[in-house]
This record gives sequence, structure tokens and C-alpha cells, in this order.
Amino acid sequence: MDTILLISAVDPSRSPIVAALEGEYDVVRRSPDMHPIEYRTMALDGIILEISDGLPVIAAIRRLSRTSAVDGTPLLIVVDSARVALLHQTPEIYDFIIKPFANDELRLRLSRMITGFRGSAKPGCLEANGLRLLLDEHQAYVDERPVNLTLREFALLRHLVSHRGRAFDRDQLVSAVWGFDYEGGSRTVDIHIRRLRIKLGDRIGAFLQTVHGVGYRFRDKELG
Repeated sequence: MDTILLISAVDPSRSPIVAALEGEYDVVRRSPDMHPIEYRTMALDGIILEISDGLPVIAAIRRLSRTSAVDGTPLLIVVDSARVALLHQTPEIYDFIIKPFANDELRLRLSRMITGFRGSAKPGCLEANGLRLLLDEHQAYVDERPVNLTLREFALLRHLVSHRGRAFDRDQLVSAVWGFDYEGGSRTVDIHIRRLRIKLGDRIGAFLQTVHGVGYRFRDKELG
């Protein structure tokens, strides 16, 4: 049975999420103010963060994203319709569902999230189109040729490859790679993308695509 961490301020006895997952998953419940060190002792298959009244959306997600739990564990957000627009500022999430929801829909989304995430990469490794990233070693390879990257270059490339096909604006990338409090300006993203393209070479570098009016993405297919 898969283990799900449910982070919610809602009383478990009144939580529709707990009711929907009961018997299907091993649900570990924690409050939003749990200490980050607790995550490191958990073997998780997925995380659900319920955004309730009085819980700031962006702050809650970014606080969670700075822990080791989200680094390798997919995150599903449960949110009301009035706050959905804020989610575009949080590239850390894998999926979201709007309250109120049908139990079958929540179970289906959670199942697809876990299955899709497991199938997207080998543990400790990301691979795409001849590019291989060894996450623990912070080492990149292009067609088995080692490519030396700085920590920020590697983190930026890792983020884009992890969400390949999805476009991010510069502010989203700064938040995900440099941190919410970074004050150096979003143009640092352009500099790092340019350096990555040079280091990765013409073929792999071409996957780092500029999306005009938005920002950047790592394409999931070669150009025909």
C-alpha cells in the first residue's frame, strides 16, 4: 500500500481527503507547521497539501518545497477555486484538484500522479534524449560524455528536465532554483541558459527552448 503524507489544518475526523483515501492508501497526517526535519525520516510515495482558510498558498508550498520530501516525491495540491490562479507561481507542484471534489477524481489523480512520477525517471537519475543527470553526484552526461556544470547550472537544468515540455517564466525559475528571497534579478536565468546551451552542445542545447513571451522549457521531443 502506498504511503501518502497529508498536510492539512483540517480536523481529520472532518476531512474529505481522509475519507476518500481510507483503505486505499496509508495516510500519514501532519499539520502545516510540522518541522522540516520530520520529512527526512519518511518513505513517501506522494504528498497532498490542503490549502485551507488562513494558510497562505505560495508560502506553504515553498516552505514544503525546501524540504527533502518534495525533492523526489510528487506533490498534489488541494485548493479552492478562488486560489487556483496563485498556483502558476509555484512550479514545484505536480498536480492540483479543486474543492469540493469527487472521491473518485481525487483517487484517480493521486494514482496517476504516483504512477507517472515513478515511470518518469530512475531513482537518482534523470534521462532525456541522450542527456543523463546523476542527481546525487550532481554530474551531467551528454551521450556518455561528462559535462561539468556549476551547482546553479545543474539545478536549473534538473528543474527543466524534471518538468520537460512545460514552460516556466523567469520568476518561476528564480524561485525554484535560487530561492524565493533571491534579489539578483531574473536575468540571471538568461545567463545560465546561455551557458548551459554552450556546455551541452548544439544537439542537447537545442532542447533548452526559448518560449517567447513566457520564458524557457526543456522540449520533450527533437525538432523534425
